[in-house]
Amino acid sequence: MACLRWLSVPTVVVLCATMLAAQDAKHSSGRTLPAMPKITTPVMFDTPEADQILSALQVFPADNPWNADVSKWPVHANSKNIIASIGADKPFRYDVDMGFILVPSDQKRIDLKATSYPDESDKGPFPIPENLPIEGWPVNYKRTPKLKDLTLDDVQRDKIKEGGDRHALVVDPTNRMLYEFYQMRKTDSSWTAAQTSIFDLKSNKLRPETWTSTDAAGLPIFPAVVRFDELQRGMVEHAMRVTVKRPTFTRQRISPAV
Repeated sequence: MACLRWLSVPTVVVLCATMLAAQDAKHSSGRTLPAMPKITTPVMFDTPEADQILSALQVFPADNPWNADVSKWPVHANSKNIIASIGADKPFRYDVDMGFILVPSDQKRIDLKATSYPDESDKGPFPIPENLPIEGWPVNYKRTPKLKDLTLDDVQRDKIKEGGDRHALVVDPTNRMLYEFYQMRKTDSSWTAAQTSIFDLKSNKLRPETWTSTDAAGLPIFPAVVRFDELQRGMVEHAMRVTVKRPTFTRQRISPAV
């Protein structure tokens, strides 16, 4: 961690990969975009099919801050102190729990009631498949002895009442739309969520000023996820979110985060 170039919210540092100018039929990183494969059924994130689809997906326009080339930006005036407060020699720890699912453009849509933040939630109906992964599925459950026997349906219904954030992410790659849910839970009749957010991945449009989102900062989660297809290519092609414990730098809101 050599320097800090963009700060989104008080406890989140965003580190950006170097980006090249996007051209016709090219990804914002500069590589040529392959044709988007035809998607006929929901595709789980941890599959070769998902890797092929994601390699053809541009997440937000090339000039979006998530895709910005920050290599020549000036270093933040307080960068040294901020890095010191985080711990320059501390190791990064990665989170493998933020799964998602890719859905076809004709995925069946259902209505969903936002239970906690209805006034700051986007309205449905939403393309929610039956095999929607909940945050932590499958790795956290399969590697934890007391959780390893739970099925996806058990996790969706929160059978053992774990609670928590229970994020759920749905991506429609064909239409380049993103649907994110906070405290998502399956019921006998449908699904419920505390908050719902919709992002148009073709647009730089932000959520209304001061509105929350699934990650509470007004920002999307999916664009920050480090994906397997990126690791295969040897380059993370977007900004990454890093959570900092007990930072000493000034707590303030810096747009576009809330």
